[in-house]
Amino acid sequence: MKRSLIIAGVLVITLLLLAGFYIRAAFVFNPLTFTKDEITDLPWTWYKQPVVFELVMRDPKEVRRISDEAQVRHVIDEFRKGLRSGALEDSCANTESGRPFDLLLQSQTATLLQVKGCENDDVVALQTNDGDVPIALSSNLKAILQDWRSEETLPSLP
Repeated sequence: MKRSLIIAGVLVITLLLLAGFYIRAAFVFNPLTFTKDEITDLPWTWYKQPVVFELVMRDPKEVRRISDEAQVRHVIDEFRKGLRSGALEDSCANTESGRPFDLLLQSQTATLLQVKGCENDDVVALQTNDGDVPIALSSNLKAILQDWRSEETLPSLP
């Protein structure tokens, strides 16, 4: 009896560990710690690896893809920290704002997040079904976006 309980316990622990490793490898978020918000407003199962940030600079059009999992998670966290309420101005109409850009978080099957802004802006617009939501860009996030803009141009996702 004791032996069968020990074997059952080892099997349960092994299965839980395997499930945890699978979830960590296959998804961006853990279902136990995932919370929906304005940045991640879809079910956690939609954030299936690989996810890629695609930075689309307009005028002239340049596309860069960023697939590093740590950077993707970090940028999502930075966007969460910068959420604001209130109205959003269209600063891209001002020529001093720099080139307009779109930042898309994409999985193989869907666009999970869409942000629009201009190079020199301190605030960008998160595109949602309910309208644009302002996100303040931290100096850290501005530096990351600047690094991404300076990288080699890559082809767009199909």
